[in-house]
Amino acid sequence: MRIRNTNSRLEEEKKKKRMRRFIKRSILLLLLLCVFLVSFIQIYRVTSPYVSTVISGFTNEYLKIKEVSVVGASEYADAEIRAFIQPIIKVTPTILQLPISQIQGFLYTRSYLKSAEIRKEFPGRVVIEVVEKKPVAMLVKNGLFLLDENGEIIRQMSTGENIDVPAITLEKELNENLAKELIKTACYIIQLDGKSLPFLMPSELNISGGQIVLRSLELKNKENSIPPIYFSLDGIEKKVLYVKKLWPEIVNKKDQLEYVDGRFRQGVLVKLKTAEVKNNG
Repeated sequence: MRIRNTNSRLEEEKKKKRMRRFIKRSILLLLLLCVFLVSFIQIYRVTSPYVSTVISGFTNEYLKIKEVSVVGASEYADAEIRAFIQPIIKVTPTILQLPISQIQGFLYTRSYLKSAEIRKEFPGRVVIEVVEKKPVAMLVKNGLFLLDENGEIIRQMSTGENIDVPAITLEKELNENLAKELIKTACYIIQLDGKSLPFLMPSELNISGGQIVLRSLELKNKENSIPPIYFSLDGIEKKVLYVKKLWPEIVNKKDQLEYVDGRFRQGVLVKLKTAEVKNNG
């Protein structure tokens, strides 16, 4: 019994010693922590203005957006893209925060763009590189609309905008599907003309019925009128190329010219005021 009691007392004393050591260490750690916190607060008070200045200077120098460069854009596209991105920059003025996906989403909805790429360049520069669709004609229909090579609308022209492309006009009662096909054909004629000399240089293509009536300022005569050139949908490439072949002769006779008719299956009719000449092609 005495041995057991002695062992118990020894165990209790050991526990008390461990507890005292633990309490001493805890108090010491707490004191050290307090000293550290007091020191940190003092250091922060002294150095925080300098740290803030350094961080602010770094942000302004390297991260703040100072320039937006829109490459490959027309005046219209440049103005529209900048008008969209400037309010975003006011909200998120640093280059790291700029919401690229939001800007890309906007660019993808622009019907006049073929492609668009956004790059971040340090320090503080955002580059938006675009490729625009090339307008080949202007559709006059309840406003002015630029058309691409497939006769699709690129965008509406803005007030005062001046783009030197031929005008396409439509007969009001024309069937919608036929009108689309003829508009596409008219744009194709313009493209064909631009691929080889001599150039017909059409100023206007009027669509009515199932035909296209082309007028060129090259044929403006002494009476200040422009004789028409008629085309139909069938064999359009062959007819245009044949008219181009005859073009120098047609221009030379513009004062005697009444019209040029390319609606025949074979050949082109050149109608003069005194005679007519049918050229087989």
